[in-house]
Amino acid sequence: LTLSELRASLAKRFKADRTCPMTTGIFAAIVAGAVSEDIARRRKPRWPIWRLVRDDGTLNPNWPLSGRYRAALLREEGVRVTRTSVAWKALPVETTKQRPSGRVAK
Repeated sequence: LTLSELRASLAKRFKADRTCPMTTGIFAAIVAGAVSEDIARRRKPRWPIWRLVRDDGTLNPNWPLSGRYRAALLREEGVRVTRTSVAWKALPVETTKQRPSGRVAK
């Protein structure tokens, strides 16, 4: 899920024309910090924040969770991830992917 896709989903859900990219990024970083604390306390993460990537597919290197850790979690979920000279990057996947429940995700 890219930040732009998240913003579009939030705007649609709350019947808004658009959402602020800066505010969305700030709150995503806050959620990443909360998930980092969950993991540090050996709790199950409350939100799958590792699935959120920048629009170009890179994992934000400034978040509390390391890019390497998020890349490992994405790989466990079947996402192809590569390391560039600057950051980790999730490679594009098919537009529809079969979920374990049998439903199709879009």
